[in-house]
Amino acid sequence: TKPLAVRGGSIDTPEGKFLAFSCAVACASSIPVIIAPETMLPKMIPNVVLEANNNVAMLYGATGLAWGVAKFNAIRTSTEKQFSQTNLIPMLVLIGIVAKNSLVSAALYIPLAIGYLYFGYIKE
Repeated sequence: TKPLAVRGGSIDTPEGKFLAFSCAVACASSIPVIIAPETMLPKMIPNVVLEANNNVAMLYGATGLAWGVAKFNAIRTSTEKQFSQTNLIPMLVLIGIVAKNSLVSAALYIPLAIGYLYFGYIKE
């Protein structure tokens, strides 16, 4: 199979659509940081000013991109439930870190955490 093919995956399921949206958010906020770290890092999380040298910023962007690619891979391999179960932990950590600086910005991530909780533990 082609590495980026989604045939046989679960893009047509509710959990596949949820992870596709989450993948798009992760990639859309990470790729610009890799390309233009000095400009985009401070804008990566709304209402939170992130500061780092360009190399650290690009590593942060690459990590976010990897997170997005992992979501895509879960769709491609129909493993959304397992991904959602394990991804809930880093999502809650991210919310906690962001909440230290901005409760409003942290609230933006809560629907994603609820989605991981639902698709990972509640939905059969």
